[in-house]
Amino acid sequence: MRSYKPNEVKDLFSEYMGSNLELNINNKTYRLDMRVNDLAKVMSASASSANGDISEENVASIGDAITQIFFRTFLPYWDELKDCEQTGLTEAQQIEQKEIKGSLNNFVVKNYDKIFTALAKSLGWITPVDAKKVDENLQKLKASGSRPQ
Repeated sequence: MRSYKPNEVKDLFSEYMGSNLELNINNKTYRLDMRVNDLAKVMSASASSANGDISEENVASIGDAITQIFFRTFLPYWDELKDCEQTGLTEAQQIEQKEIKGSLNNFVVKNYDKIFTALAKSLGWITPVDAKKVDENLQKLKASGSRPQ
């Protein structure tokens, strides 16, 4: 027998019910469907990077997790049970999916640093002051012509 009744569960987790992770990027709010398996990928790669192991594998792992979150949230044809794109789409659906997928990929690539900083801030991994410092350092790097590491 369960120790909590449905209403008790709703009361305990009321601040989390029905709310997706919100990230503010470029003065827009994105409500993302992030799951624990996404968090695990981002956290493990982030921890390795924080320890000085900034590798292509870690950056790719974080990027793959972020892309998966954006695809799950915004692609119109997503299989919720398998957590992947739906198969068997009509030609029109494939075209629609491909266009949106391209836009999402471009968004993630162009805003990778902002997405990661907003994610870390939203999850409480860094403070708003730390997030501002990260953003300022990235701007300095970009202004100097250096690419972020």
